[in-house]
Amino acid sequence: MQDGKITRNGHFLRQAGLDELAQIFNILRGEMSVVGLRPGQAAIAKQQSVP
Repeated sequence: MQDGKITRNGHFLRQAGLDELAQIFNILRGEMSVVGLRPGQAAIAKQQSVP
């Protein structure tokens, strides 16, 4: 764990890959695509792009 910011349950969820489960539901509902940047990454990429 890093600096105590992640709980034991959170650490387990990450190790088991279950923290990504919500994204799978979003893909199945059509709210997110399998290919492309994640919403947080798109915002960062937009900020770092050169006009």
